Amino acid sequence: MEQTSFSRLSTRATDDRSFLETEAALEKAGRVEDLIRLYEGRGKEVPAPDAARLLTRAADLVMERLRNPARAEELLRRALLMAPDPGPVLRGLKTLYEAKQDVASLAEVLERLGELTPGAEGAAFYVKAAELYETKLFRRDRAVSCLQQAARAAPERTTFRRLRQVLVSEDRFQAAFEALESEREALGLEGMADEYAAFA
Repeated sequence: MEQTSFSRLSTRATDDRSFLETEAALEKAGRVEDLIRLYEGRGKEVPAPDAARLLTRAADLVMERLRNPARAEELLRRALLMAPDPGPVLRGLKTLYEAKQDVASLAEVLERLGELTPGAEGAAFYVKAAELYETKLFRRDRAVSCLQQAARAAPERTTFRRLRQVLVSEDRFQAAFEALESEREALGLEGMADEYAAFA
């Protein structure tokens, strides 16, 4: 089928059946650019949650097939404005920023994923964000905030220890002692004698 035929198909893909038929035809023919335009066009005709999914799918194609990070980011940013559940879009942005090595944007996305994700998985996002803030962006204040959130989401000795290390490196000894007390309250006193001795 010629390109003009695909263009006519995509402009008529305004209901579910014709959309699916057009999508399948474009995929089979390997017409990536037309498929991306189909998703963008269809996204204007459907409710916001569906539009967010379509834009995210378009962004995946832009990254994987066209290798155009800037355009993929623009699509994902649009999707983020519409998505009732921003988690999948943020994960797409996380992958994008990792590939681009955009540390500042990656740290912000990891922090947002930490906010949205309960338990140990959310804590892991916060810990990774804290590492970037401390070692790459030199924002120890943000590192402290992320480690505090991680310790609340899933209390772990290693998280509390890292939090205290960052606080002590900033000469925030009272805050470090308070973090020690929070660890005791969350995880018990066992194995903490040396930690308390350091503050004696």
